[in-house]
Amino acid sequence: MEHVWQWLWDRLSPRGLYVAVAMALGGGQLTLIYLSLGLVIVAREDAHRYGTVTLITIAVSTLFTGIGAALLKSLLRPAELWATGHDVDPYVALQGTYKYVHRIDGAGLYLESVAGMVYAAVAGAICGASKADIAVYAVIGLTSSIAVHILGTRSLTEAAVRPMRTALAGDTALGDELPRATPSFAQRSNRALLAATFYFALAGAFVASAIDESLVLPVIPLLIAVFYLVFFGLPITVGTAFGPSMRPIRDLTEGAARVAAGDYSQRLPVLNDDDLGVLSATFNRMQQGLAERRRLHTAFGTYVDPALAARLLEQGDDIFSGEHRVVTTLFIDIRDFTAYADSHTAEEAVSRLNELFAIVVPAVVEAGGHVNKYLGDGARRAPHAPTR
Repeated sequence: MEHVWQWLWDRLSPRGLYVAVAMALGGGQLTLIYLSLGLVIVAREDAHRYGTVTLITIAVSTLFTGIGAALLKSLLRPAELWATGHDVDPYVALQGTYKYVHRIDGAGLYLESVAGMVYAAVAGAICGASKADIAVYAVIGLTSSIAVHILGTRSLTEAAVRPMRTALAGDTALGDELPRATPSFAQRSNRALLAATFYFALAGAFVASAIDESLVLPVIPLLIAVFYLVFFGLPITVGTAFGPSMRPIRDLTEGAARVAAGDYSQRLPVLNDDDLGVLSATFNRMQQGLAERRRLHTAFGTYVDPALAARLLEQGDDIFSGEHRVVTTLFIDIRDFTAYADSHTAEEAVSRLNELFAIVVPAVVEAGGHVNKYLGDGARRAPHAPTR
């Protein structure tokens, strides 16, 4: 689905944001959930009102989707203005997307619960169900809507606003600065698993109740419930609850591969305000530290013997504590080099010095020392250990 959200943003920005949010809130999933519930009610009541229930399902889903998309729209207004070129602080716009997801998650729970309860009761009434059965249908509609909301609404809404957050945060530290919210990714995952298990077991048992043979063979409801859970529950749970949430983890995996290859140039996008966002921000700080260490190593190695530079960097703060050693210092000088330099061009003098140092420096390094100072035609050798 992430390709769908990105396509909507690329083609319809910023209107694509509202289309994506509407789809995430129930444009597709609620229609299927309500329709399956309504058709089972028709089958149980043997009412043959499939067409009527289907039209009611489409009407209720459309109404809910429209209300959900319009609800709290003002929180997305800064992001919309920013996308159209207005002078809006990206931090404020990004923060608005987080507030929207949190508040629509709470408001959507009430809306979906009421819509599911009313829809199931109306479907039962149209099919001529008794008052007791209508009450049962209303309860099933209520609990099913709550379970479906917990299962996927939050993760789908997060995925729907991700293209907007990516455009706002980009390759900056903007997302790192936002406060982190709860519940954590682990808590939401646990709730989604429980909700999925409950809903698909309930749906399977409800479908089985519409089959006459289930009254003779009680094992049939159990088999249908297991069938629903395995063949519908697991794919839908992975696709709605876990699929969108895996994107930050995939980003982290790709980022770790880049860092392992020596590429520190690309930051991870920090687009979540939960523990996954904390993980991404922490990775960025680690990558920044590694990049700074490499720049320091490169700059240090330009002026200091590379082996010594590497050793000093490994020591860290210990280099300031000092160390007592017995060493041998060697000074070399070219006799009459001043007169030679006066009688030759600068290029010739430098070439002669390079020939000398091409012999001296490798010999010093091979002996375990390093050349730490060049004085024209002179050099000072400072080995790491005593020489014999």
